Parts: sequence; structure tokens; C-alpha cells
Amino acid sequence: MQFNTFCQMVINRFSDINSTLWELTQIDTCPFPREKLRTLDDVGRCHSALGDIVEEINWTYGPKTMGLFIVCLLSIMPHLFQVGIGFILSTLQFVAFTHFFWPFLFIYCIALLTIPAASVSKEAKKTTIILSEMLMKCTHGATEKEIVVCMERLNSRPIQLSLMGLTTLNNNLFGSSMVALIGYFFLVIQSYMTELDKVHSIGKT
Repeated sequence: MQFNTFCQMVINRFSDINSTLWELTQIDTCPFPREKLRTLDDVGRCHSALGDIVEEINWTYGPKTMGLFIVCLLSIMPHLFQVGIGFILSTLQFVAFTHFFWPFLFIYCIALLTIPAASVSKEAKKTTIILSEMLMKCTHGATEKEIVVCMERLNSRPIQLSLMGLTTLNNNLFGSSMVALIGYFFLVIQSYMTELDKVHSIGKT
């Protein structure tokens, strides 16, 4: 819960930064007024400060989020196994409701980890996108230089939440996990059906 709260806080701050930058893109005059250049510099510093917060979140919650992620994945498998066997034997009506409930609950927990983390990275990258749009509109050398310096500063430090640096917490991780679970489910069905065929073959002989 605290992890999600911190993620939402960081998302809101990045959103504020992007709103400020978007206001700058609406300025038709180039070079920008001096106070607007100071705003651009402030944006770069705030973005870096938020990068420090994200690193602190990774350091503090990395082991916890990794443990929760692994526990959720492993906890889904026995229930999927039970549902798979019930599916093969056409006895799904006898499979306990919890075998359906718990997989969805654990998937929801995984989504609570990956989706907010993906939103953090998305909002952070949006800042660079807005700066790129500003750079295309600007024709003044000094202002272009300020924007390029700010972009280099941001690009040198990708902002993303991870599982102790092993993999990035994002939508791709969520999708890969779901694909792996679906593959496990069908593997259970295929393996059990193969064993049933062997039993039937032995019975006939």
C-alpha cells in the first residue's frame, strides 16, 4: 500500500512538471523570456529530485516488491492446477470457489505493483517528449542549447521502478507474467491428458 502511495505521489509531481512544460510550449516567442528559461532550469532540477525519490523507493521497497511478486506468482499455480484438472475431468462444478477467486486476487496484486510503476516511467518519459516538441518549435540558438542540456540531463538517468534491479516493473512484466501463467495452465492440461491416454492404453491391453 505504501509503495502505491509513493508511486502516485511521484506520478502527480511528474504530471505537474509536464503541465509546466506544456505551458512553455504555448509561447510563440523564441528566445524564451529569461524567467521562462529559469523555469526550464527548475524543471530539470525537480525532475532530478524526483529521480532521487524513485531510487530511494527502489532501495527501500525493492526486496518487498520482489518477494510479493514471486509469492503471488507461485501462489497462483496450485489453484490453476486444480482448475485445469477439473476442466479435464469435467468436474468444474466440484472445484471450490476459492480456486477461482485466489488466482484473480493474486493477479490483482501483481497489477497493483506493475501498473503504477509503469505510470511513473510513462510520466517521466513524457517530459522528454514535451522537450522534444519545444526543441522543434524553437529557432533561437541559446534557447535550443538550454533545451538540449535539459534533455541530456534527463536522458542520462532513466527513471524506472524495478525488482532489485533484476527487471523493470512495467506493463511488459505484467503481460509476460500472464502469458507464463496461461502457458502453465495449458501445460497442466496437456500433461494430464497425456497421462490419461497412457492409462487408457494400458487398460485396453
